[in-house]
Amino acid sequence: ADAEEQAARAEAAARLVGHAPDFDRLRESLKVLAAAGGALRDCAERCREETQGLQAAAESNAREAAGLAESRDEAETALAACREAEAVAAERERATHEQVEGIARPTEVVDDADPDLLLGRVEELERARTRIGAVNALAQAERGELEAQAAELGEQIEDLEQASNGLRERVAGLDARVTEAFDATFTQLRENFSESVALLFPGGAGRLRELTDSDGEEGIEIEVVPAGKRPRPLRLLSGGERSLIALAFCLALAQTRPAPVYVLDEVDAALDDPNLRRFLALIEKLAGHTQFVLVTHQQPTVEAARAVYGVTMRAGGVSQLLSRRLPPAAEEQTAPLLRAVAGGRA
Repeated sequence: ADAEEQAARAEAAARLVGHAPDFDRLRESLKVLAAAGGALRDCAERCREETQGLQAAAESNAREAAGLAESRDEAETALAACREAEAVAAERERATHEQVEGIARPTEVVDDADPDLLLGRVEELERARTRIGAVNALAQAERGELEAQAAELGEQIEDLEQASNGLRERVAGLDARVTEAFDATFTQLRENFSESVALLFPGGAGRLRELTDSDGEEGIEIEVVPAGKRPRPLRLLSGGERSLIALAFCLALAQTRPAPVYVLDEVDAALDDPNLRRFLALIEKLAGHTQFVLVTHQQPTVEAARAVYGVTMRAGGVSQLLSRRLPPAAEEQTAPLLRAVAGGRA
């Protein structure tokens, strides 16, 4: 008995060593999958950061342009006031000139002139000077400075408006690309989901529909109607039906954006035998271009596998890994070669 057990252990160890390259390839595939997922997450994060940066820059430019526009309006208002003051000053200058021209000037100085007459003349001249009013000698220079400031602010506003328009165009381009990619992906996902539901629910129908709730939040609604049943919310379906719908959605995603490897951990636990067979048929359809690693206790799933890896416990409580690669043969020829892992359900 000891010799037979040792021989069995040696045979198992040899098989395990023989399948070491398979484990290495699986590890490499998992590493590639993890690296690809990390690269996709990094790319998405960079796109989000770039979009947020462009939006922040556009908002900053818009605020700065609004401030400059306000400054320009103030400068134009001040310039208009200066022009109005200049017009008033010119009018006063004209009126003063007329008044000065109308004042009779003595042609000669008379030594014996009447003092009262001279005093009245002086008072009249004082009144004429008072009517002229105060004149701002710096008004013309201030007008030139305000015109130069208004022109400079106008150029800055124009530059900022051009930069803001450029940023808005880039943001609009990114939004259009994101929308186009989402629409194309969602269209393909919707078609794949309908096909998956048709395979998992013979005679049934399913679709994905975009919706917007009362708060303006967008989402996707899943609608599945099994054959012979009326439409019901997902929460009223059985556990097996909900599992099939979830699997249909996940496998539709796998068809739309396939990855090198998928790991499914006991996703068939709630399925009865007919539904399990349909699920395995769908997995077999996708296995041509994608590798699936399934953790299961179901015998039909084990029978459909191309390679089986199991953990068993020998005498003494020592765990041992067993593996078997199945040849591509007919089911009646391969079924006798398969055994469920010890402790599983037959």
